Amino acid sequence: MAIFDRSWYNRVGVERVMGWASPEQVQQFFDLAPLMEKVMVDGGIILLKY
Repeated sequence: MAIFDRSWYNRVGVERVMGWASPEQVQQFFDLAPLMEKVMVDGGIILLKY
């Protein structure tokens, strides 16, 4: 079981809006997050996002 809280996605939400993440950091998250999620799902983890 893997549990991620909202902080996993804060990079593109709160951090971007508050100016705590640079545009480059936000873009890196957009590039890497789907790949990370795919690796988890391909490994047999059921990924649920609410």
